[in-house]
Amino acid sequence: MASLGVGAFLLAALCTSFASVYFEKMLKGSSKPSLWLRNIQLAAYSSIIAAAALRFTTDPKVATEGYFHGFSSSTWFSIVWQAGGGILVAVTIKYADNILRGFAQALAIIVASAGSAFYSDWKLTLPFSAGVVFVIAAVFLYGEACCTPKAVPKTAVSDDDESKAKQRLMQVEQGESEEESTQETRS
Repeated sequence: MASLGVGAFLLAALCTSFASVYFEKMLKGSSKPSLWLRNIQLAAYSSIIAAAALRFTTDPKVATEGYFHGFSSSTWFSIVWQAGGGILVAVTIKYADNILRGFAQALAIIVASAGSAFYSDWKLTLPFSAGVVFVIAAVFLYGEACCTPKAVPKTAVSDDDESKAKQRLMQVEQGESEEESTQETRS
């Protein structure tokens, strides 16, 4: 049974990472459609799926009392809050990157878990604490400037081409200095 859970987790992680990378590619790609257009497209696709699922629901209360039966002000607040979070994720991916979004989600989980420890019976465990330390360390390591030397890329220029280019540059520089001296003697 544990292998089924691990497999489901790995499949969900793979799907989420693929979707996030593809969404970042769409936002930062060469076509560059607006962020709002992409959000409308994603909302339209998910609305079609949700409407199809709702259409085939056999709940008798939906037929008698409508789709929004039981919605309270806190329900609407939650809907607006989640929609704002979706726009915030899209803006983060457009102006930062997918790795930063992952760190933000991890930190949000840590904060939510810490809040749960204060408001419920949830107890802080050693593995969770180790995960918190690793996430915080990863955030700081990601933000730190890299100190490794950068490799100089090899170019397709041969040594002969490079020496010819240097000679041409020297000729141009000498020609400019000769022109300057000629202009000075004329004045």
